[in-house]
Amino acid sequence: QFEEITSHEGGKEGGLQAMIQQINDMLLAAGYFRCRIPGISQFDKILGGMVWSITGAYYDIDIEFEDDLNIRQKMKLSEKVVAALEQMKCPYKILPHQITQEDYEKLFPVIQWLVRILIESRDTRSQINKKQSKFYFKNEFGESGAPGSLNESKLNKLDEQFRPARVF
Repeated sequence: QFEEITSHEGGKEGGLQAMIQQINDMLLAAGYFRCRIPGISQFDKILGGMVWSITGAYYDIDIEFEDDLNIRQKMKLSEKVVAALEQMKCPYKILPHQITQEDYEKLFPVIQWLVRILIESRDTRSQINKKQSKFYFKNEFGESGAPGSLNESKLNKLDEQFRPARVF
């Protein structure tokens, strides 16, 4: 969906701005709407988007982004992001200073990979949530369900009828 930027038309600054815009577009397409807020620094958008993607992916990693971090806290959070990427077996290696110094050429493929993993994990989580809700329903109402309750085919029809549709 998003292609790597290989040419720097308009000079180095133009290519950098195009890369920043494409990173923001990727995060926005994945659902990270904070990148739309003009009052947030680009660094906070990138770091926040990375943390959000890691948290949203189907991995057991405890990491949290907060607004108004000082530089020491941002560096620590960048170290946690790098450790989380290693735990997730990200094929791209980055260092914490590449995040804090906003090395977009190194961050771009990492964010691209994170967004892909996040989107793939949504399907997995959806299936797990569906199975869990059916399990709880059967535990509460039994195999046949309560009088007048929904059977499996009715549940599947409702699932199709009310499937979420993402609109931006």
